[in-house]
Amino acid sequence: MVMDYINAFWVGGVVCALAQIFLDRTKMLPGRVMVLLVCTGAVISFFGWYEPFAEYAGAGANVPLLG
Repeated sequence: MVMDYINAFWVGGVVCALAQIFLDRTKMLPGRVMVLLVCTGAVISFFGWYEPFAEYAGAGANVPLLG
């Protein structure tokens, strides 16, 4: 159970850090970064990789989309 929290924390942190890097290094606006995250999730879901990823990461895979 503790590993679920740790996995959610580090995966969510990596996703948020990548989004922040896009914001800092490019001229992308926050809305465009959010669309990029959603579209990436849709593509990953199409290939069937999102469900195992979300099962491993828990809320860490879903919460960055809400933020």
